[in-house]
Amino acid sequence: MAVDLKDATARDRIVADLDRNLLVQAGAGAGKTHALIGRMVEVVGTGREQVQHMAAITFTKKAAGEMRARFHAGLRSALSRAPESSPEQSRLLYAIDHVDQCYIGTIHAFCAKLLRERPLELGLPPGFSELEVREEWVSLREAWDAFVLDRYGAQDPRLDLFDSWGIRTDEFFDFFRRRSQFTELDLHWTEVPPADLMEPARIAADWVESVSAWIPDPLEERPDRLQEALLRTSHFLRNRGLQEERDARYLLSQLDLHSGSVVLKRWSPHQDKARELRDTGLPELVETTVRPALTRWRQAIYPEVAAFIDEAVESHRVRRFRAGTLTFQDLLEQAAQLLAENSRVRADLQNRYRSLFVDEFQDTDPLQAEILLYLTSEDPGVSDWRDCRPKPGSLFLVGDEKQAIYRFRRADLDVFRYVRDRVRSSGGDVLQLNTNFRSLTGICDWVNAGFEPIFGGFDPRYQATFAPLEPYREPQDETPSIMQITIDKVGGNDRTTIARQDANRIARYIAASIAGDDTISGAALSGPVSPADFMILTRTTGHLDTYAHALEALDIPFSIEGSGKLRESEELHDLIRLMECVLSPTNPIPLIAYLRGRFVGLGDDELAAFRSAGGQFDFRSDLPEDLQEQTATRFWHAFDILLAADRALQTEPVSVAFDRILEKLGTLPYATLRPMGSSRAGNLIRLGAIIRRWERAGWNWTESLQELQDLRDDPEYKLEEMTLDSGGGTSVRLMNLHQAKGLQARCVFLADPYDTSYERHDPDFHVSRSGSEPRLTLPVYRATGAHGKELISEPHGWDQDEEEEARFLDAEERRLVYVAATRAEDLLVVSKYAGNTEKGPWSELYPFLEGHAELPDPDIQVPSRASTEMPDFGAVEQDLKDRWTRARLRSYGTATITGEDERDVRRSDEEPVLGLGIEYGQLVHDVFERAIGGVLPDDASTYIETLFAREDQSENAPYALESLERFRSSELWSELQESRYVHTEVDFARAEDFMGQTQVTRGRVDLVYRVVGGWRIVDFKTDRTHSEAETQHLRSRYGDQVRAYAKHWTELSGERVRSAGLWATDPGVWIEI
Repeated sequence: MAVDLKDATARDRIVADLDRNLLVQAGAGAGKTHALIGRMVEVVGTGREQVQHMAAITFTKKAAGEMRARFHAGLRSALSRAPESSPEQSRLLYAIDHVDQCYIGTIHAFCAKLLRERPLELGLPPGFSELEVREEWVSLREAWDAFVLDRYGAQDPRLDLFDSWGIRTDEFFDFFRRRSQFTELDLHWTEVPPADLMEPARIAADWVESVSAWIPDPLEERPDRLQEALLRTSHFLRNRGLQEERDARYLLSQLDLHSGSVVLKRWSPHQDKARELRDTGLPELVETTVRPALTRWRQAIYPEVAAFIDEAVESHRVRRFRAGTLTFQDLLEQAAQLLAENSRVRADLQNRYRSLFVDEFQDTDPLQAEILLYLTSEDPGVSDWRDCRPKPGSLFLVGDEKQAIYRFRRADLDVFRYVRDRVRSSGGDVLQLNTNFRSLTGICDWVNAGFEPIFGGFDPRYQATFAPLEPYREPQDETPSIMQITIDKVGGNDRTTIARQDANRIARYIAASIAGDDTISGAALSGPVSPADFMILTRTTGHLDTYAHALEALDIPFSIEGSGKLRESEELHDLIRLMECVLSPTNPIPLIAYLRGRFVGLGDDELAAFRSAGGQFDFRSDLPEDLQEQTATRFWHAFDILLAADRALQTEPVSVAFDRILEKLGTLPYATLRPMGSSRAGNLIRLGAIIRRWERAGWNWTESLQELQDLRDDPEYKLEEMTLDSGGGTSVRLMNLHQAKGLQARCVFLADPYDTSYERHDPDFHVSRSGSEPRLTLPVYRATGAHGKELISEPHGWDQDEEEEARFLDAEERRLVYVAATRAEDLLVVSKYAGNTEKGPWSELYPFLEGHAELPDPDIQVPSRASTEMPDFGAVEQDLKDRWTRARLRSYGTATITGEDERDVRRSDEEPVLGLGIEYGQLVHDVFERAIGGVLPDDASTYIETLFAREDQSENAPYALESLERFRSSELWSELQESRYVHTEVDFARAEDFMGQTQVTRGRVDLVYRVVGGWRIVDFKTDRTHSEAETQHLRSRYGDQVRAYAKHWTELSGERVRSAGLWATDPGVWIEI
């Protein structure tokens, strides 16, 4: 039954208004990519543009691959509906033939393509390469170190100045890194008069002296934060005092505390004094003395710091370009600069790319918007992208403000809105697609009821306008589509305990669903259920492992995305220690770490006994003779592993050595049997793949070890984990919210309800585009501890900009939750912590859970893994042999094209010989294939004579040369030269059902090439064909074979075969079948 869509008019306009620029605001599940593909196909089919003049920009490489496949499928679908011999059919056939000329990819790859065609216009090396994310970080680190070293070599006086402030140059690295993300913007700052810190510091020192006397002595408990600060600063003042500016800054920064730093019970018996300090004393000191002095000082030093960092950024740019390496940011900047400064190049590119299509435009980089407007501008001479107005029909954008969640990656809501206005100014329009094809009605209604007031509570400057989802899918039964998991009050509101309880609830429900447990029938998904039907989303990655443990305990396969925790793998650390032993065999430290580690597990008593017996901590040395036998055996095995690893690493490719080490240790099966075995083993497999990639890049094993050490030691070096089930589409998917964009599942859990860690991250930059010129406000922080940071310099006005940025981030946080809630198809489950309903990522959704049922908690038993008997290894080995034997048995029948009709096409003794034999025919096939492929030597006669002489066929060489000349002078040959797609000697195989068994049909097509309206299949025959009777004999003999070729080619390619037949080489005639 046809369903009337409320946005049907907008959907019709997408494929009808081809001469109008459109921005489509498509809600979650509205089929925005389908709409984009539909317009692309329509642009081709109507003849508005050819594919080589079109470009489609996507957000990721994966999305680009999917779009490419969908566009090709869309063209073929349109071709099947096009009238025979119509102009539309011809246009679609041409598009299919030339579909590879339509650019479909990421904006970065698109910019790289543009720059590679015109590198000299920008002074770029023609063979430049792009830096991947990790390579860019390494480049930044190396460039910073080189710049600082150069400044020391030049005796730059600013280094002494920084030192007088108590700031190390290395503490500027993070500022340098963040500054490098916005190199197209100028830093915003204002000159501030120098600030004196000594007088405020003296006031603070007197306060410290008077208050410290109230600290209980001895302290009965761990000191609170104020007590810690007082103890540190008192010690500092006694031993160092206020000698220079750096001392004053240190003292004041230690006292920049909030009132929550005072815990009354820890001041007993002086709680009254502590209450006074909490309520008035500390706040007064901080607000009137400490914070104003530090703020003025941080603002006064900012211009000096900013200038130093900008020099470093420019130094890095010169260094990169000289090395011929560009970052992703460089690609965008250079492409925008090329288009802005060279009107001739812009006009040329505008002529080439006449229709641009952009997906996920709400996440666009501002530089991408510049590039798009330059390429579509009506006036190629406009130099400012903000003045560009797109030519009608040249720009089609798809996006959704409500799903804009990548501000930290430079995406900007203001840019989205600005381009939207430019589309309207060009005579274009903005369309709304709100029909949701993904989620059931109950989910859509709940999302509308919950998020409309949440979005509406924000200033429109920072938040998207909410557009309700229009449900398409109606429920088939009374099963609820919104449910909740309530976690009761936990002592101390311990997040780990809360997450563990939540994870166990979710895992039990998933296990029961997969098993078809009747106890959850009222809340079960319909039909067959598999692990792939479930997705667990958390706000951050901190407790993904907790949910993975719960799933593993119930034998539920899972995959983890977005955690970036490969660096924490125990197996990685163990392998690094082993390789460090091989790298430095005389260094006892890595060897002892290896011997005490999981691979060997020696105790300190055994190590002491080894040393006392005269043993040397060098795996190449002999074992001491006096060592106890059992201990000696363990050392021998440990050293033998290292000797084998040494041989493998020194003599074989690093990937082979890695595999041999794992095999020698038995690490992979051992890891699989340990807790979280799927993740442990999957990480080892991923490490092997990464090492193979490094090997292809030319790295040796020591370079690979250095990179593995960096991975282990650098918290910024994040690689995704992998499980044995990753990528198979058969596992529960675990991920944080940012990874869920574009995904969906039948059942989605919004989990880890008391995760408040994301609230600790304050704004660390602000970009304002509200004025005539965009500006970047970027303070300077340095790390304090694992997660803390201290503000050490700031531009004037940062406090206001910080508040402004916080409003943008606060609004984006709600959009992030909206994205999470709209991933579910049939069931959305929200976890709620009853102990504190004001905190947590889903807390604003709690009021809308009232009246919705609690998710059933089935009684699922954890499978027992206890083993009481030693396995029969002989039986195991025999079982493996039997499995291999069965695996080698063919599970399918086979047939050849020549035997499809049960005829034997081989010549029988009674048949007349009509040619020069099979050997001659094979040689002629070889000659024809080389000629078609363009690799036949210019002196074809010499080649043919040599070829035939080698096969004792010299007397037949003249006939072959005549056959080639007849073929080259035929209409068939001329047609071949015009065809874009030509294939020779094409082997194929197709699986078909034959009497209940799979049968694989194989064949080889001599020649197939594209003609107008489809394909032509040619089968070469060297049989003599000099009479009508011989022609009929040939047609009768091979007709079924050629028809079978045509049938299978049609089914394999999905396109029709317009002509199929035989080319009789003697006398050179075409025989249509």
